[in-house]
Amino acid sequence: MNITGKHSKGSFITDGLPPNLLIFCYLSLSSIPLFLAALQGLPLRALPNEFASAFGLLGFTWMLLSFLLSGRFRTISGRIGIDKTMSLHQLMAIVLGVLILLHPYLYTLSINNPLPWDTTRQFSLLLTIPAFISGMLAWVLLPTLVITAVFRDQFPFRYEVWRWFHGIGAAVVVLASAHHVLEVGRYSNSTLMKGFWLALIALASLTLLRSYLILPLLQKRRSLRVINVSPAATKTWHITVKPDKNNGFKFKAGQFAWLKLKKNPFGLTEHPFSISSAPSDLPQLRFTIKESGDFTNNIGTTLENSRAYIDGPHGHFIIDDQEFDGVVMIAGGIGVAPMISIIREMAQQNDPRPIRLLYGNRIESQIAFRDEIEEAAQKLKLEVDYILSEPPSNWEGLTGFIDAKNIEKSLAMPIPEKWLYLLCGPPVMLDHVIPILELSGIPKNRILYEKFSYL
Repeated sequence: MNITGKHSKGSFITDGLPPNLLIFCYLSLSSIPLFLAALQGLPLRALPNEFASAFGLLGFTWMLLSFLLSGRFRTISGRIGIDKTMSLHQLMAIVLGVLILLHPYLYTLSINNPLPWDTTRQFSLLLTIPAFISGMLAWVLLPTLVITAVFRDQFPFRYEVWRWFHGIGAAVVVLASAHHVLEVGRYSNSTLMKGFWLALIALASLTLLRSYLILPLLQKRRSLRVINVSPAATKTWHITVKPDKNNGFKFKAGQFAWLKLKKNPFGLTEHPFSISSAPSDLPQLRFTIKESGDFTNNIGTTLENSRAYIDGPHGHFIIDDQEFDGVVMIAGGIGVAPMISIIREMAQQNDPRPIRLLYGNRIESQIAFRDEIEEAAQKLKLEVDYILSEPPSNWEGLTGFIDAKNIEKSLAMPIPEKWLYLLCGPPVMLDHVIPILELSGIPKNRILYEKFSYL
């Protein structure tokens, strides 16, 4: 199961641009081609034709900017979270897909019927056969990429197969669109507009180069080895890795990293997992992984001393720089992993603030970190409630699900709005728990949550 970080607005200072500044930058970049088109002073055509051109200009700009959103840049995702960044990437893809699909249908001008005096192409469109082919290729392939991304879980493809198709398809769409825009675009003939397109194309290309070549080369220089593979719970495993030499890796408790378990760092077989060890455990890193997909089904057979590579740290499911009276942790299944990292670090630092952990599973054998939790409870003001939806007959803990009734006890403290609330688990759990906390009067900026999601 893969994990991405997300938190509510108004939390601590971390790497990355502030959300408002990030939105401003994207809106500003999106408006540049429209501004450059207006600067050319060409006579206006009938309104549908101008909208058609505007849709094409915006669509191509957003297409190129989408590479930045998917590039795991902490400058972009540091404040808003990678899951929200990817949601924005998906939303932009849907919108630009609609713009590109509508683009040709809005034109009302005749095609390839230029008038001698119409030097500005006000009354006709120029569409060569190569430009028609490249435009049609992008027009058909782009919606295909969007649909297969939005409904990827519905298709019987391995994640790595889909990622190869998506990456290669995106490159083809950009090349086809660039040819079409530069060949027949009425407003793309100006030097400034061509310079703008080439700059964005270069930026998108560098993003791909960074993802598929530069980062793997850096990972190769900072390789790690698996030093321990041990069971954590039913179908759940601890994978502990250690660098071959000091690689300078640092992280904050609660963060995650993309993990590759293979002989070399090149390739697409990687997934994000929360780090369940604490920063004080460095240089060792521990990931706790549940068998739940193509990549993780055989995670327990990972060989000790095999190579490992990481990309990180990412995420801001962290409590550093936060002011709070105590912490309520609500975890579902393996969503407890980043919370264990935080608990371990608080224990190392002898943090005096109280912790209340509400930890839900289906059956008792799925409870991970039980010994670590009980050990930490000897050092910290830690109260733990285990919840099982299918408890054994001799179970003395809470039963059912993480619902309002079971959450109520965790809110029984003076001034609960001054506590910090950490949530991590399946999306269905978060969608249910977050409204319960908000209806109980907990401010949004006191709720940090992390979702399980493939990226």
